[in-house]
Amino acid sequence: METHTGNSTFICKQYEIVMINLDPLEAEGEIRNKQICLLLSPDEMNKHLDYVEVVPLTPEHKHIPTRVKLSPTKKSSITQPMYVVLDQKKTILSKRVICKIGDITEKEKEAIFNTLVEMYRY
Repeated sequence: METHTGNSTFICKQYEIVMINLDPLEAEGEIRNKQICLLLSPDEMNKHLDYVEVVPLTPEHKHIPTRVKLSPTKKSSITQPMYVVLDQKKTILSKRVICKIGDITEKEKEAIFNTLVEMYRY
């Protein structure tokens, strides 16, 4: 789904790190409540639907097996280790996506995929 932010338009892609707006949609103007998330929904779904699936990122590990570590890289644009919180998946309207922040590595994508498979195996 194309997301419009000001003068720019972009298409949300799976495994991108994005900033989302959590404020009520009626509140046009300054965005106060934002969260960094990872886009989980597949590209084909993102192209055709008005919503996307995201999971939050947190700097806290807490030794929970449903959290996957992301390391800071130039490509990811994160400045400290972050953890993908796979047990808190949310479906949101794609217009809540404010901007792309960065991308994750192939190794991190594989770790996320494998963790999801393990979570939903039964």
